[in-house]
Amino acid sequence: KPLSWFMGDHKFNYIIKFENLVSDFEEVCRLLKLDIIPLKQLNKSAYNHKYKNYLTKSHIEKINEKHKQDFISFGYKMD
Repeated sequence: KPLSWFMGDHKFNYIIKFENLVSDFEEVCRLLKLDIIPLKQLNKSAYNHKYKNYLTKSHIEKINEKHKQDFISFGYKMD
């Protein structure tokens, strides 16, 4: 199920996105007036995988259709 389904009608002040993990985490710490601690990066892959290299156009269309509300809710482009 799309993530937005699990969220229901709950409203959130801030959502941390994985691709901005460090900066988003630091911003939440600032908002909550907490000390900023460095996040450790463990088990980093040596590969830079791009999902478009593994998915067909049909796969991407199905993902966009199933997760449309997530793309809208979290501000992602459907491409």
